[in-house]
Amino acid sequence: SSSYYFVGYKGNMVYYLDPHTTQPNVQVSDKVPLDSFSCPFHGRIDVSQLDPSMTIGFYCHDLDDFERLWKELKQLSHKHGVVSVEDTSPKHHAQTIDFSTDDFEIE
Repeated sequence: SSSYYFVGYKGNMVYYLDPHTTQPNVQVSDKVPLDSFSCPFHGRIDVSQLDPSMTIGFYCHDLDDFERLWKELKQLSHKHGVVSVEDTSPKHHAQTIDFSTDDFEIE
């Protein structure tokens, strides 16, 4: 399994940075080389080669960003079926276990 930061795409190719790329440590000073904070290269992979069960995270700066993302993902979901976006949690998420008492058993 792998973890990547997807940064762009062209056609069917998705471009990514690998956060596991190790680099030498730097001494913190007034002049830290900027290349010490970035990957020296990027990778690319055909979208058909991606694991369909992967998890994707999105950063939303504020509520407006989130609402815009939600709207665009719903449109993408209806148009292509690539992602699934729902207005409510699945029913199995509604089940809770009260761990504050000792009267439960694990089978």
